[in-house]
Amino acid sequence: MSNELLKEQKFSESMLAYCEQYGCKPEEMAFQDTECYKYYVSRYDVSGIKVALPEGFDMADKTGMFTKLFFASLSWEYDMRLDEAWKASPVGEPAVEIYLFAETKDGEKSQRSMKTLSPSQIYQFHLIVMNEMVQHSIMLAQDKAVGNMKHPVNVERQERLQAFEQRKKQLLAEAEWHRKMAAGE
Repeated sequence: MSNELLKEQKFSESMLAYCEQYGCKPEEMAFQDTECYKYYVSRYDVSGIKVALPEGFDMADKTGMFTKLFFASLSWEYDMRLDEAWKASPVGEPAVEIYLFAETKDGEKSQRSMKTLSPSQIYQFHLIVMNEMVQHSIMLAQDKAVGNMKHPVNVERQERLQAFEQRKKQLLAEAEWHRKMAAGE
């Protein structure tokens, strides 16, 4: 795990608890080695779509880690939409814009495009989601130790993954329609 992440107190505490549970050393861990990444986050197939990310950030997300974490988080709802500029000129992988839905202090829903996030918001996002995933892994390991294999987190994870796969399939079909329309078919 990077030293920078380990310096973040909340995440550091979670990783220490994770390593106690799983018998590892935090300084030797990569997030990709965690239970949550190997058996959940990595299952998000972001191939075939190009997610619109903040300016300059797309190069930092070559592995799709940020995008996969965003989709995998159980902390918020989102929607994927074909990018309007891509629809006007449907060439290459479909460009997809992600909208995050969050509840405001007033209890109302607000939406924000992921491509408008600032670098500090992206960093905070990583901390929040990685902490969430590590906490879930600890809970699941503790439940497994006492024979409880039907934890609600597992059910919610499966539902979230299926919803992602279904929406991606819809977007790819919509993208194909735009390609045909542009070609005059």
